[in-house]
Amino acid sequence: MIRIIGTVHVMPVKDEIRRIMTSSEGWHVAIELDPERLRVILDRRHMETSNVRSSSPLLLRVLYNIERRVGRSFHQDVGADMLSAYELARELHLNISLIDVPIHVTLRRLMSAPVTERLKLLIEGILMLLLPSGKKVQLEEFLSVEHIENLIETFKRRYPSIYEMLVIERDRYLFRRIIDLENKFGNVIAFIGALHAINLRKMFEVQGRDVSDVEQHRTFLTYIVR
Repeated sequence: MIRIIGTVHVMPVKDEIRRIMTSSEGWHVAIELDPERLRVILDRRHMETSNVRSSSPLLLRVLYNIERRVGRSFHQDVGADMLSAYELARELHLNISLIDVPIHVTLRRLMSAPVTERLKLLIEGILMLLLPSGKKVQLEEFLSVEHIENLIETFKRRYPSIYEMLVIERDRYLFRRIIDLENKFGNVIAFIGALHAINLRKMFEVQGRDVSDVEQHRTFLTYIVR
């Protein structure tokens, strides 16, 4: 059995993650991180020298700063959700697997996208950072399935190749990793981004799995796969 916890990477979720973790004794914990991303989050001193920042392409740094700007509106650091899941799983002595695509693979794929898409995303990203934030989105609206699906459709339409590389390819990778862990350990609780959670739900349903909603939360999406 699989339990999916879909979070937004800038949301305050530690208390709710703790409550879920304490009721998941014996479950294997899967987290949408790779070792390099985890190292960066654990040691903020590396933020200026890691692949995610100064040595990374300008486009990736712009995307990171957009996410950080959103995080500030919720008083959270980027990656706080996955860091909380990792630290709490260790505290509770649960077994952990990091299931995301290695960051160097993501970087290489991003830089192979069409130049026109990369330039458009770069310019629009810089404008987002320079212009006022506009309407403030409430937490419940930000995490609603409708809002996330609208964001997905907009991104897919404007940057189809980048969407394929950053979202669809990672969806497939995460899906395979979670299935492999279920086959190996039985019960798996997976903490992944809400966007991936929505897409993976459709993949489980296509596979013929029984997918059911569980309790509703203000700060994440969650469902069970049997």
